[in-house]
Amino acid sequence: MKQILNLSVVNNFVLVAIVFILSISMSPYYIDGDQYHYRKVYEGLQGLSLLDGFVFYTLNLDSKEVVHFFLSWLGSNQGVDKDLLMAFSNSFLAYGTIMLLRKWKVSIFIIALLLLTNFYFYVLYFAAERLKFGFIFLTFSLLYIRYFYIFSVLSVIAHIQMSIVYLSMLFNIILKHITDTIRFKYIKKSFLYILVFLMIILPIIFFYLGTHFTAKFEHYSGEHNLFELSKIFIFFIFSLWYSKNRKEVIFLFLPLLMAVYLIGGERVNMIGYFVFLYYALPVKKGFNIGIIATSVYFLFASVGFTINILEYGNGFYEK
Repeated sequence: MKQILNLSVVNNFVLVAIVFILSISMSPYYIDGDQYHYRKVYEGLQGLSLLDGFVFYTLNLDSKEVVHFFLSWLGSNQGVDKDLLMAFSNSFLAYGTIMLLRKWKVSIFIIALLLLTNFYFYVLYFAAERLKFGFIFLTFSLLYIRYFYIFSVLSVIAHIQMSIVYLSMLFNIILKHITDTIRFKYIKKSFLYILVFLMIILPIIFFYLGTHFTAKFEHYSGEHNLFELSKIFIFFIFSLWYSKNRKEVIFLFLPLLMAVYLIGGERVNMIGYFVFLYYALPVKKGFNIGIIATSVYFLFASVGFTINILEYGNGFYEK
């Protein structure tokens, strides 16, 4: 038993180390697209006070996500290389993902396949810097349930897009509680706690990020189309196939389907994919048709993404 535990720890360490090496090796090549602005801001933060740095950050990135700002400001003023800082951040993402999937009894081979070949993970590693921290706290909120609300708030503060994830969860929970209340004619204390939590936290979040959220809506609301809807619908169908609770799947995906019109299809599709993983990965430890088929598809996508980084400095480069 002790040997199995030691082997598990070694496998976890090796995977995290590979993600770190992959990150530190490829990041210097990503110099265009959003990374051009991230690098420029990172350099510009050096020598600025926390307040001046935040003003500089918001003016140049049109963003108020404080987690990415604070780490960038801290790293820049401590003389830490940006690529090194992001490589460590990717390692935290890998660690959180490994521990969460281990908790779900997923095979280490499937975990390695996702972390080392999946397109969406590559996007988080190299392109979507701010979103990456939202996903880090998301994994921690699911891993450490005792601190779920703390990590949930941190995840949303890290990136406003993560609010879609938690709103989908809350939508499912609230509808379930409403159904139970009508059925049993009794309101559970847990439901009251959720309502109180929402009454406190939502005004705070929207007060702080309201204008930012509105800007995101105005920017992405025109980008929806049938193709983007069809992609998330595929994840929806797969989730229904693997889930034992189809009503829960419907409740979770309804906000996501509507959110395609809110923040753009590709971003919501990433969330839809991770919801699909939640239902599909525990089935046969991840060795199932849905996981293998999507993994092969995203492997080819990540190859193209990597080639674009190495050749053009931008994973999303289009000829």
